Amino acid sequence: MANPAKWKDLDLKLQQEMVSFVECIRAGMSCDEAADATGVNTPRFYRYVHKYPELNEMYKKAWEIRRAIAVHEAENALLKRVRGYTKKKTRRIQHKDSNGNVVRETVEQEAEEIGPDIKAIEIFLRARVPEEWHAAHKTETTVNVNQQATVRVNKMLEILDDNQAMEMAALFLDKENGQDDDNDDIIDVDHSDA
Repeated sequence: MANPAKWKDLDLKLQQEMVSFVECIRAGMSCDEAADATGVNTPRFYRYVHKYPELNEMYKKAWEIRRAIAVHEAENALLKRVRGYTKKKTRRIQHKDSNGNVVRETVEQEAEEIGPDIKAIEIFLRARVPEEWHAAHKTETTVNVNQQATVRVNKMLEILDDNQAMEMAALFLDKENGQDDDNDDIIDVDHSDA
């Protein structure tokens, strides 16, 4: 914009139309919806946005506010799913006479408790406390590795007789408790008759 036009020199009615268009954007309307609501067509609006820096600033701020509102609404919706909520149901009951004619109608309201959503909790925690909750994936991997190791140990124990298994378990417990002073406790496993 070499020589921007002055907003204050623009016709007052046209200024009001442009501001109304911006207000519609801020309220969450699309450009086409704003055009329908204000009577200002979208290409014309964009020409004015590029021509008048003041309108351009209003438009940018409207989008910033709209984005902030959308983020706030999304956070609230996620928080609602994290905490759980009560869902109200309305049920209409028709009371009929012996001929099948509706005599009266009653309305009952029920409250259904919707519990916290585990996936929503995970998303929330990964976003709010990433240093702690990205480690959750690593923990799951460690658990899987430990489960695989347990399966291998169980297969080994099937090969060993009871005495060898007891000795190996005692060695493992000694090692876990820091009592691995000497390396003399080596168990020979004979695979020849297995």
